[in-house]
Amino acid sequence: MALQVRGHGAPPDGRLFRIRFLNYTQRMARGLQRSTASVLERDRRKPGSWATTPAKRRRILDAALSCFDERGIAATTIDDICAAAGLHVGSIYHHFAGKDDIFETLARDAMGDYLAGVVDALAGGRSSPDSIRRLVAFHVRWVEQRPALTRLMLSWEETERDRPSGREHYVQYSEAIGAWLRREARAGRIRRMEPDLYSTLLMGPLMEHARQRSAGLTSASPQTMQRGLAAGLRRVLLSGGDG
Repeated sequence: MALQVRGHGAPPDGRLFRIRFLNYTQRMARGLQRSTASVLERDRRKPGSWATTPAKRRRILDAALSCFDERGIAATTIDDICAAAGLHVGSIYHHFAGKDDIFETLARDAMGDYLAGVVDALAGGRSSPDSIRRLVAFHVRWVEQRPALTRLMLSWEETERDRPSGREHYVQYSEAIGAWLRREARAGRIRRMEPDLYSTLLMGPLMEHARQRSAGLTSASPQTMQRGLAAGLRRVLLSGGDG
C-alpha cells in the first residue's frame, strides 16, 4: 500500500475541512449582515417604513381610536388597526407593545388632556361662580368635540377602576381639583362638607353628562346642558346658593 505524504505543515483532512467550512460560514454571515442592513436602510427611507416617528405614532393612535369606536375594543384586532392605518404589523409593534398598550395610551392621553383643561378652568376664574362656569363650559365643549375619545375614556375608567393604574389615576384626578376646592372652602366661598364629597359633587354630574351624551341618551343642546349644569353646581357647592 502506498503511503500518501502530506505537504509540510498541511493540516489533517478533518481539520482542513473545518477551517474551510468556518471561512465559508463567516463569509456567508458577513454577506447576510450586509444584505439585511441594506434592506433595513431601504425600508427606513420608504414611506410606510418601520422607523419610529411622532407622526406615525399619531397615525396609529387615530386609526385605533376609529376602530375601537366602530367595532368595540374587544372586537378590534391588530390587523384591523394595521388596515386602518395603512401600515404593516411590524410597524405597529415597533411603536406599541400591542392592542392593550394602544388603548391605554389613548386613554391616558385623553385623561391628561381633560384634567389639564379642568385645572386651567378652575384656576382661571375671577370668582367661585366664574370658575364653575368656566369648568362646565370646558367640559361640555370637550365632550362635544371629542365624542370617540369620551367613549373610550369612560370605557377605560370602568376597566381600570380596581387596578393600581386606575387608583393612581383617581389620586391624580383628586389632587388636580383638590387645591381649588380647599382654597375656596377655607375662604368660605363654598359650603363646608366632608372633604371626600367635594370632588364627587363637583365632577359626578359632569361625568354623568358625558355618559349620557356619548350614548345618545340626551337630546338637549350643548348650550342648554351648559346652563343647567352650571346652575346645579352653583346651588350645590356655593355658600350663597346661585352666586
